[in-house]
Amino acid sequence: MKKIFLAIAFAALSASAYSQVPLVSYTPVRVEDNNQQGSSYQQNNVYQQNSFQQHNVYQQRSTQPRKPSFPTTGAYYIDKQTNRFVRVKIRYSVVDNGYGQETVYLKGLYFSSNQTWLDYNTVATNINTFTSAPAIIKENFEWQVGNTYYGTLYFNL
Repeated sequence: MKKIFLAIAFAALSASAYSQVPLVSYTPVRVEDNNQQGSSYQQNNVYQQNSFQQHNVYQQRSTQPRKPSFPTTGAYYIDKQTNRFVRVKIRYSVVDNGYGQETVYLKGLYFSSNQTWLDYNTVATNINTFTSAPAIIKENFEWQVGNTYYGTLYFNL
């Protein structure tokens, strides 16, 4: 009975001690910008901070999301009130589909009224002679994409 009690006590103590040991330790990596390489004051100041502040500084730098940059071009839509073409800025990406053809995606649309980009991921279609579009659109534009705000956008790459 004494042996069983000692075995259970040893198992409980080792399990509780093992749960106190961290599995992964975080060691921050020092990242220097080109602007900070010449300034010895800023470099010495970083080393004088305690490890908690350094951890927070490095964590804030690493959590900033990086958005991919896409090419920007002009697109046109037909204004319903004036029946004229209006130009807007768009971002697009061209992806090879693996069969020798390219797929064009609308990635962003710029709103000049509030100066912001709205993200999209809409597939553009190629305008060809079989498209039911007016002749002026068939002759002047290569791609079209539907948009909920402006309607159909027409553009060239």
